Amino acid sequence: AAKIEDWVGRELDRSEVVLAALADKVPMSNAEQARVRELFASEAEAYGELLDDLYAGPEPTNAAEEELLGERWDHAVVTMKELRVTRDSELESLLGAERMDTLRQIVKAVERRPATGANPGKP
Repeated sequence: AAKIEDWVGRELDRSEVVLAALADKVPMSNAEQARVRELFASEAEAYGELLDDLYAGPEPTNAAEEELLGERWDHAVVTMKELRVTRDSELESLLGAERMDTLRQIVKAVERRPATGANPGKP
């Protein structure tokens, strides 16, 4: 659980870097900044809950348990992708196409930066 909390914390820190860079490049009201922050935070927290659930159980001890865990991981990945699509749709609705394109460029630039910590980018 501590690793997941650390990962969520890193994601929240990263989203603040993205938000600051976006605010430097495009005009945004305080309400828009707050909503962008909220969308990033809720996504990171939802990811954390999904990962927490996956890591909460005991290690699989046989092939059937391994298969079940694999199915749970597959479901979690699909859920994470759905969360991302929903978040991006809400962001685009809030920001409009041009500012959303800028946001995507910033996110890509931030993701290319080297991560720090014992296990960068992974819970």
